Amino acid sequence: HSLMRISLRDVGLDDLAIFFEHQQDRDATRMAAFPSRDWHDFLAHWHQKILANAHGKKQTIVVDDGVAGNILSWEQDGRRLVGYWLGRLYWGRGVATAALAKFLEHEETRPLYAYVAAHNAGSIRVLEKNGFLRVELEHMSGTDEVEELCFGSKQDITDLRRSRATTTNIHRRQPSFANALRSPVSRSAPRLRNSM
Repeated sequence: HSLMRISLRDVGLDDLAIFFEHQQDRDATRMAAFPSRDWHDFLAHWHQKILANAHGKKQTIVVDDGVAGNILSWEQDGRRLVGYWLGRLYWGRGVATAALAKFLEHEETRPLYAYVAAHNAGSIRVLEKNGFLRVELEHMSGTDEVEELCFGSKQDITDLRRSRATTTNIHRRQPSFANALRSPVSRSAPRLRNSM
């Protein structure tokens, strides 16, 4: 991606039509294991859940002068999550990796987590290249029967694992690291799965 200019900017209302087209792509929805929405539902979701969320960060990913996708962070079930969605034209070109790296410079909340469909190898690589590690035993299938993996920012997971080892040696009856991290996940509000 050395020849491409990859940047982030605030989401503009004109970007929504492009984001809508991105999430209509059948391969993208299969990879993300997330269904597309019709125009009305898509706009309602973006206006009511994303743009109206004062605590969430939302950015448009721009490659050269074109809108490539979006990247977001938000609170859900007691965790700060990050997610992104790219148009197919930008898959496999390092755009998601570079965009997430830039986003992490401004998203300072830690720990930071990402859920990804287990079959989405591209998004797993993007997360790993940006220092995310798979959280032990944080593997779930929701009511949609999609196998999801949870990734956490590397330093936070390393600190938690170190804490777990110390806690386990001192207090054998305390819950393990994996159990401590497994909070009930509400499937009533579907989480954004990462798509490339």
